[in-house]
Amino acid sequence: MASKRAIKRRACSGKKKYNEEDAKRASYHARRKTGDWILPYGCKFCKGWHIGHPPRKVRQAIIAKQKRRKIHG
Repeated sequence: MASKRAIKRRACSGKKKYNEEDAKRASYHARRKTGDWILPYGCKFCKGWHIGHPPRKVRQAIIAKQKRRKIHG
């Protein structure tokens, strides 16, 4: 089992730390530039915010929510 220090190193290593507002702004610009799914998320290790690609389950949940919204108006 990996130590907490090793998990933190992998979770935050090489990632830019943002505050919430700047992370939202950066993810918006990254999505516009690349067309990829890039979302901001709060980091439980550094208590800051990072941006990145969400897991498949998160993408599927967002798509399902958007479809329900379109159906129910």
